[in-house]
Amino acid sequence: MNSSYHLELTWGAGGLPVDVTWLVPSFLLPCGTPQPSTPKPFATRGNFNSDKSSASDPFDDFLVVLQGRPLYFDGSVAGLVAHPFDFGGAVYHSFSTSDVDGDGYDDAEGVDVNGNRYVFYGSPEGLQPGRQVWGFPTPDGDDGKLLTVTGPGNATLEYKSATLWVSFPPTTPDISIEVFDGDVGGFNDRLEPASVCYTLTSDKWADGGGTDVVVELPDSEFRDNAWTALYRGPLPKTGSACITGGDCWYRIDVELGSEGACSSQPVSSALNAFKVRATGIVGYTLEEWSVIARDAANDVYAQRQTAGLFVPDTTYDGFFDFTISVGQETVGKTLRLDDDDADYLGDADSPGAAIGASDLWYMFWPWSWNDQNQVLYNVDPSGNFPDRESWDVVPPVADNYYWTLGEVHAENNIHVWTPYDPASQAPLAVFGTPAPNPGQLPKKTSAVPLEFWRSEFVEITPFLPLQVGVGGAAFLVTSESTALTLLRAGLPPAPTPASAAGKVEPSQGSMVTICHRPPGNHSKVKAIAVSQSALPAHLAHGDDLRPPQVRAQLLAELLTLKLNVARAASLGEDLPSALRYGTISSVSQAIETADEAVPTLDEACALPTSQLDAMERAGAVLRSVNEGWVYRFPRGPASGQLEMSRPSFSVSAQSGSPVVWGWPYWGL
Repeated sequence: MNSSYHLELTWGAGGLPVDVTWLVPSFLLPCGTPQPSTPKPFATRGNFNSDKSSASDPFDDFLVVLQGRPLYFDGSVAGLVAHPFDFGGAVYHSFSTSDVDGDGYDDAEGVDVNGNRYVFYGSPEGLQPGRQVWGFPTPDGDDGKLLTVTGPGNATLEYKSATLWVSFPPTTPDISIEVFDGDVGGFNDRLEPASVCYTLTSDKWADGGGTDVVVELPDSEFRDNAWTALYRGPLPKTGSACITGGDCWYRIDVELGSEGACSSQPVSSALNAFKVRATGIVGYTLEEWSVIARDAANDVYAQRQTAGLFVPDTTYDGFFDFTISVGQETVGKTLRLDDDDADYLGDADSPGAAIGASDLWYMFWPWSWNDQNQVLYNVDPSGNFPDRESWDVVPPVADNYYWTLGEVHAENNIHVWTPYDPASQAPLAVFGTPAPNPGQLPKKTSAVPLEFWRSEFVEITPFLPLQVGVGGAAFLVTSESTALTLLRAGLPPAPTPASAAGKVEPSQGSMVTICHRPPGNHSKVKAIAVSQSALPAHLAHGDDLRPPQVRAQLLAELLTLKLNVARAASLGEDLPSALRYGTISSVSQAIETADEAVPTLDEACALPTSQLDAMERAGAVLRSVNEGWVYRFPRGPASGQLEMSRPSFSVSAQSGSPVVWGWPYWGL
């Protein structure tokens, strides 16, 4: 059975209308007869292959979308000609056209039924292959959801800088990082003399330590109320950006300064609204950030429009959605959410403005649940009470979690803090929409826990030798017996002059390693091995078991992970490039951090409690990886081989030039 579609298109230099009817064989459509959930047919137009300043090709081109599948037609003096093109196999519910990158050629942005956004750039040859984009808070330039940096005296929280990270796989041939707005005093901004500087820096560990600047641009280089490329081209600074066996990481610093190019001088009462998107994953892991909503259709702007605040009409829906991935290491532990409605009038720390005060609320719940079973439903955060407030939740399951800020009125600057573990102060990674790993728990991995490698039935020797630790604390594991000693948390004996550096001795059986504090001289603490029978007396006068035990567990988990990496490589898996679930930190980064954290026994005995706690947390991180809590970001639309079909069209041209049809390749 064939499906008939009737669309009226306008094309050509004179904008002549053309009525076109397609008679499309049902076998070409994804589901035969359209279902209620299938996107309705629609068309969008743009000149994808001609610079607007050129008169060589004034004819509009068309994207016609049938049941979510786009067909690309090139407008010419001869009429509309089908243009073979791969749209990646996604099912789209909307397309829009505009000159996204300011090069004079119209571009197309498609959003699929899962909310993923793809950009197809125009060029002299027409549309180029699409790339998926991720953004923070979103990759949509028309939804009114923006980040802010603010100066002092602005009747809101002063927050002069913001930092985001973006990552790309090392095999990426070229990348794109774009900034929306970025022009102080234009759309979405307060009219104050100021400048915003955008700096892209390679930062391979995503910890803020990178110093190799890729590009630094002032806001004067950016178009207003539009996407502008901060960087587009091959992966830059790969030596200082790419982790061995892992992804390449870059830091975007956004800083508000005095008027002028990238000035860091004190600023006046300025507010700059912006957002970032890229063909890699954009995430936020620093302590805090601010969001603001913009929508001219909202009546809170009635008093602002005449005051020089230029705000476009957007599709803002009243909500900000963030995604937080909670791995096994965080389940059952306290997670703290902080917020400060900086525009609430009664806020003593951040006195707000009357216009735009929100009835703010937020929810926190796992993706596998529905919003009626949320972990936290807070109807009374700082939008209704002054000052920064903290809300503790205990994630019950490992999952992706929604963190939704609701009823955020336009013009209201909301300040939030990255969810963190109050014990370690370690923040979780926060992502905007769409989430980088929607609805998925950790990806399948060959990693196995410590208990697997402790078994006497597992062959370890093929994966040796391995080194754990660095410097004077390093151990070179060359034999299976040595490996089992560490894996079973049997510590090597206390160092003696006869013990070679970096060599692990056999376990001493019933002997126990402790930190011995000589009576009357506790500053001379050192590791010794004592018998089980002598242990109570030693503990009674202040000797300590914990440092050797924490160190033993760290060594055992570290060796387990290195065995897992070696085993994964033999199976064709690049485990070091995976990311720890709930973070933007790679497995290779966890290994390097743990290697550097391994102390000698005597060094462990001298560590303060806070550093022992940190070493214990490092062991927990390794354990979560060994238990399979890793994931990898998706990398854009599928681009499988196109199937070529020859659909029959019944075409009726009611006016204008005759229409000449080719036959399109249908990208299934």
